Parts: sequence; structure tokens; C-alpha cells
Amino acid sequence: MSATEWRNWLGNERFQAADILCPANEREAAAALALAARRDLPVRAFGGGHSFSPIVATSGMLIDTSGLSGMVWLDPARRRARVRAGTTIRALAIALDEAGMALANQGDIDAQTVAGAMATATHGAGLRLPCLSAQALAFRLLTPQGEVVELGESEPERLVAARVSLGLLGIVTEIEVAVVPAHDLRLVWWSCDLETAIARADAWAGRYRHVTLYWLPRAGSAALFGLPAPNEQAHDCLVRLLHPAEEPIDPAGSVLLEASGRSHRLFPAEYEPNFREIEYALDVGASMPALTEAVALFRRYPHQDFPIEIRWVRGDDAWLSPFRHAENITVSISADPTTEHGAFLDSAEALLKRLGGRAHWGKINRLGRAEAERLYPELPSFRRVRRELDPQGRFLFTALGEIFA
Repeated sequence: MSATEWRNWLGNERFQAADILCPANEREAAAALALAARRDLPVRAFGGGHSFSPIVATSGMLIDTSGLSGMVWLDPARRRARVRAGTTIRALAIALDEAGMALANQGDIDAQTVAGAMATATHGAGLRLPCLSAQALAFRLLTPQGEVVELGESEPERLVAARVSLGLLGIVTEIEVAVVPAHDLRLVWWSCDLETAIARADAWAGRYRHVTLYWLPRAGSAALFGLPAPNEQAHDCLVRLLHPAEEPIDPAGSVLLEASGRSHRLFPAEYEPNFREIEYALDVGASMPALTEAVALFRRYPHQDFPIEIRWVRGDDAWLSPFRHAENITVSISADPTTEHGAFLDSAEALLKRLGGRAHWGKINRLGRAEAERLYPELPSFRRVRRELDPQGRFLFTALGEIFA
């Protein structure tokens, strides 16, 4: 494909690449890298385009991985599957379910590719469950020279580098993923006042498998995310709970919605591309201070109506993972792009940084080299692995290039 404009799903990131190629297999992907090398072009890859940040922006060659899709093999006895990198989470979940297996956890969007979601530490909710990339057991990738490299459990350092890599180590073509038996969950939404949520949220997170909390700043806020509306109340909280279908649930407020079914059908939510989002991971002990301060922030910006979202996430060992603590919370704050929202998101980001937060790589963030080195102590090790696999820095990208060079 000749030079054309690329845009993400929200339209807040647009750029002109020299070429956009969509290889149908690994051989064609290697040929694309060889072409980029001959033309001395930088290279980035993209999947579903669901990042808010300029993580794939390049003036060089952009590789669309959607042609690299489908399951390679599944071993139910060993609870492992190998999947091509451009497979969407939705397609993988459906294929696994047909074989009686499932992913242990998913986020609330399933349109991302498996490789893209893992590269940015995309996560679901669950204090006992880590982000999606922690489920990766091996990666098959192409270096800038088109060489095939397998990074697996026999090379633990390279594996923890690859689990959250931002696409800096090469073009991932296949990923080996840990899976679990297919299972049913029960979905319950309820509403309660903020005080009840603050008092009981940690207990809910410890008791139930998947817990998400939404605080509603205004009447009508729930509708902006397509959430069940508790009589259009402002300043209340919505609790979204997913728990094994056979285990009891004790709602602490008015039940708004209930459903049961396969896990992969209940995990996703539907979001309109009508917002701009930052998200930071913090130690779980900062959860309620973060919510309390964020609520106060919204009072200073009366034109910002989107809910605050809080999720609980287990820690993992990836060098670039935001989840450095054994138990984490994530705080997502969104803005209305039709308003003057820059100062609001800047203030929200400053608040979450002050509380010790680390940004979701796929969400809006501003991170410099010195700050990254403080937040990610294994960053020098990641740089070393990156240079081993990409000595010329062909996969570096402008937005965060100074951090990883």
C-alpha cells in the first residue's frame, strides 16, 4: 500500500507513514522488514489501533498485523495455546471456547490484537489475576534483519522483556499463551453511595474474582460509557462484578443488571469512541485516597462528566509492566474531547503521579527518561535486550524514543 494516513480508533492519533503493509504470513513480514532495511526506514507494527498514545507513530514503514491471525495449536492437557500475533482477543476467546478452554482474564474491550494488548500490559479486573501479558509463555518474532527468534521460558530475561515490549524488540508473529478450562461467570451490576463504596471496596476486591468500580460525577455520567444508569444519580458508584456462576454474591446496593454466561461473553463492554483517557496503576493501599482526591478534582472541572473507573490487578514480573506491586489498583480518568480538556487531564495525571502511579502505555501519558528510570528500575536491562535484538534502533519510535535508546 502506498503512503497513507493512519488513525487510531478514537481519531486522536493520526500520522502519515511512508508505507503501510499487511503481510499475510511470516515470510511476507520478513520481506517487508527487508524492504524497510533497504530503504533505511524505521518500522512500527499495529494491531487493532486501540491505543490512545502515539505508540505506533512512524514516518517510516507501518506493518498491519491483522493478516497474521488464527490459532496455531492448542494443548488442553498442558493448558497452552499458540496463536498468531494479529488474532483479536475476541477471535481467540471464541476459538478457545469451542475447544473447551478460555483465557483466565480479559479487559473490557476485546477488539485489540493479542500482541498489541500484551505489548502495552492491557488488563482486566481481579486482585488474584495479573494483566494479559503475564499469560504469555513464549514469543516468536522477527528481528529487523528478518531473523526468526524464539523467546521462551529457557530465556527468562528475554521473556520478561518481551511480555511488555511496546513493539520494541521486533515484529511478533506468534505467542504461546496460558489458558484455563472454559467456565461460566455471573455478572451483577449494583449501585451504592460513595461512602459505602469507599468503606467496602477492598473487601469486595478480596472476595470476588473480578471487581470494577465506577464513580459517577454527574447525572447522566453512566450513559456516556453505556453503563446501567441508577436513576440518573450523581455522585453515586456503580459496581461491576464478575464471579464464578456457582458461587454466591451479596450485593451491597440496588441491583441494576444480572446475567450469566461464558466468561469471554461477559468480560467485554461496549464503549463509544467519545473520550480521551489516562490510566495509572498504583499500590492497592492508594485506592481510596486516589478516588477521594479524584472526586475533588472533578469539582474543579464541572464540564467533565465521564465516570472514574477503578480496577484491581495482580502484580507481575515484566520489566515494563505498570504493575510493580503485589496488589495494584488502576485509576482511569476520561475527558470529553469536545471541551477544553487539556488542563483537566494534566491535573489528573499530576495527581496520580504524586500518589506513585505508573502509566498504562496505551493511554495518554507524558513520561520522560529520568522519570521512567525511577519508575522502572529494570529499564537498563530492557534497553540491553532491545539493543541485542535491534542494534540499529529500527523499531524505536519518536514519542518515547529517548527512554529506550
